[in-house]
Amino acid sequence: MDKKMNSHVEKSADRVKEYREPTLCWGKDVFVSFYAFDPSAGRLRRKRIKLNRELAKISGKRAKKEYAEGVCSRLREELSGGFNPWIDQSKNLVYSRFDDVCDQYKVLVMAESTEGDNPKKGQKPKKVGHIKMVVIPDSKKETIDPIASNGIDGDAKVVSDGTKSHVNFSKMFSEYVGRKIDPKEIGKVLPWVHIAISNSKLLMKNIYHGIKPEFLQEYLNEFCYKFNRRYFGDKLFDRLMIASIACTSEFEHRIYNRNLSAGYG
Repeated sequence: MDKKMNSHVEKSADRVKEYREPTLCWGKDVFVSFYAFDPSAGRLRRKRIKLNRELAKISGKRAKKEYAEGVCSRLREELSGGFNPWIDQSKNLVYSRFDDVCDQYKVLVMAESTEGDNPKKGQKPKKVGHIKMVVIPDSKKETIDPIASNGIDGDAKVVSDGTKSHVNFSKMFSEYVGRKIDPKEIGKVLPWVHIAISNSKLLMKNIYHGIKPEFLQEYLNEFCYKFNRRYFGDKLFDRLMIASIACTSEFEHRIYNRNLSAGYG
């Protein structure tokens, strides 16, 4: 490679992270507009992300505005972190609403609880312990059994909604009670499962507005950690340090297509 070619690559590498702040445009078409450096063209090129299809699924002007602003805000974070749409064209820049993501995926929810001693009026009949939420591909017993065995002590009493996939629970745990639960009674029979689901949905919608489906487990892990840390007491900081050191995340959100980005830093 001659000096001129080297000089061109170095300049492109310096500019590959160059961009102009994204702006939200409302009209017949609603889209996010921004400029990013295109190495093949050697200049900044305009990129537009249309949101019409996603906004059509959302009711209410306020909810639509929150979703659109959320996409714009996350795009700013991506660009500031080095994302380039002309290099990594496989990245999906549009986020899904939390309710839509939950409709696509099944989540196994486990809540540790004990019977309360003479609960006062308005209090739940059971005291909550730790919770765990796991995204699962299906509701088959072959999928659920190993997760339940890993997360629940064999001497525990397990109460569930009596799904057919829980057929092995009577053999796996010391006591198993499975029955069909009327939606109106779920707050009494499985109060903390119901609360965990409701609170996680409320938290995701109020803070993130939209998320990417492939990261649903990470969002649920964060929610469960915050819920469970109430029991850490004065060991909270030590537990956080241990978790940080022991974590071996396979997070690859910002690993771009190396074939396309070769030679550009």
